Amino acid sequence: MNNFVKMDVAIELLADKISKTTKRYNITNDMYYQNELISLINERNQIYNGDLNVIDRVINTYGNELKNDFKREI
Repeated sequence: MNNFVKMDVAIELLADKISKTTKRYNITNDMYYQNELISLINERNQIYNGDLNVIDRVINTYGNELKNDFKREI
């Protein structure tokens, strides 16, 4: 997979993670989720700057989370 495709995939995975974390924060108003959102936004900025280590980590970590969430829904 070339780096531009990896970047696109990482952005989409991160968008899903940000969306779910925002929903959890709005429901619980827990500062943990607010801190996690700040961390996710920092990761997003690093992705846009082309940091391949962050891109690979996002794909591997959040990709597996999304896959496991999807399997639980089926």
